[in-house]
Formats: sequence, C-alpha cells, structure tokens
Amino acid sequence: MKSTNEESGGGARFRRKKNAGRLISRLKFLLSAALVTAAFILLALSPLFNIRSIQVNGNRHYKAEEIIDISGVITGANGFKTIGSSVPDLFRLRYGKAEEALVKNCPYIKNATVRYVIPSNIVINIVEREPFMVVPYLGTNLVTDEEGVVLDTAENADKSGLPCVKGLTFGQFNLGQALKTDDPEVLRTSIRVISAIRDSDGENGFNFLRLVKYIDASNTNGIFLFVDSRLTVNLGDMQDLNYKISFLKQIYAKNLKKSDRGYLDFTNRKSPSFVPEEKKP
Repeated sequence: MKSTNEESGGGARFRRKKNAGRLISRLKFLLSAALVTAAFILLALSPLFNIRSIQVNGNRHYKAEEIIDISGVITGANGFKTIGSSVPDLFRLRYGKAEEALVKNCPYIKNATVRYVIPSNIVINIVEREPFMVVPYLGTNLVTDEEGVVLDTAENADKSGLPCVKGLTFGQFNLGQALKTDDPEVLRTSIRVISAIRDSDGENGFNFLRLVKYIDASNTNGIFLFVDSRLTVNLGDMQDLNYKISFLKQIYAKNLKKSDRGYLDFTNRKSPSFVPEEKKP
C-alpha cells in the first residue's frame, strides 16, 4: 500500500500539471486574441476602408461643402483611423470631434451626427435651428430661434419677415448661444406669445403673425402687440392667451375696416374694447 506522503506528493504533482495546463491554455488564448486583434487592426487600416464619399442630410442654411469642410472629414483618409481614440466613438462609429466642431462653429446647427458607414462612406445628418424672432440690439437686430439662441444679425427687422421682440435688456451676445437677459421671464413670455400665434395660424390657415410688427412683453401683466402698423393691442397678462389671440384675429378679420387705426384693449377679458385713433384736423 502507498503511504500517505506518497499519495500527497502525487496529488501535488497532479495539481501542478493541471495549473500548468490552464496557464498554457490561457497563454494560447491570449496569443490567439492578440493575433486576431492585430489582423483586424491591419485590415481596418487598409485602403479598403478609406473614405470615398461624404453625404450631408438636413442642411438648408449651409452648403454641403461648408459642412464637410468644418467637420474636418476628408475623402481618402482611413475611416477607422480618423474616428479618433474615443472608445464610445469607436463602438458607435461616430466622429465626436467633428460633431462638436459643427455645433460650435455653425450657429444654425442644433445637432449634428457624423457616422462612419463601413466600408467607405461618411453620413452627416444635420438638424438646423429655425429663425423665430428678431431682437433689436445697438442699431442692428439679432435673429434667434425659439430657445433664444442667436443665429444671425439682420439690418432690417421688417425685411426679415420675423416678429420683432422689444423690451429685452442684456449686456452682450454670442452667436450660437442663448441670450442672457436681465429678466428671463420677459423672454419666455415673448416666445410663448409668438408660439401661440403660430399655432393658431397653423390651425386656421390665417397668417396673422406676418402682420405683427413687434411684441413688447417688458411688463408681463400688460403685453403689447403692434399689428399691421395701425393697431396697438394690449393683451394684458398671459391668462387665456389662446382665447385672446383667437378673438383678436376674429376682430381684425371681420370687425375692423382697412382704414381703422387705434387701440384694442383685452385687459377686460369679458369685453375687449377698441378705441379709434383720433384723426388730426
């Protein structure tokens, strides 16, 4: 019979062989993985994956050539190599730096997606901001979207075709950034009024917003509109705003003559009143 020491020694040798076998298996696996990874990298960096075409979608304000130039993506470059070292970008096949460059340098661009489509195509999808209103500023006018982001400047507010918002006070502005006004509530109120008029126009097809020359919400309890260069409207506060706008459009279309000028007061919600402008003798 084998002694206990002999049995113990045999078990130890067996465990050492087993552990050695596991180590060799792991080394083989790691070596195989390294070889596969190296082969993949070599293949990925081959001319097969060079960029041959760049497609731009959703652009209206900017030309496709401008967007491609600002993105920094060029044909002939390797699609994988130019993605960069960002792990999330590699997994998503996205060009994060190009997307950031487009949003930073193009005020009208709200969102940009630059994606690599294997093996050789780049697709740039653009979401642009829409001009919404103009805000007077030191002899010029700032064109903003519905979030108050400054998109451009315009010399003539009337020619812009957008409602002009007065009563906002702010120190400075930056293209592509939202206005930082002294009283944000005034800006929010102005945007809500314009949005309400646009929604109403969409429902009945009567483009009333084009007649609104300016909005002054500097006093949010007494919001003024100047309509068709002849009608001053006091909407009062924001309560029942949709009703007031609907009623205002009805009065303008059916109750006022083209020659009528004056002041329309909605502060008495039950009975809006019209005060004709006194004619000069």
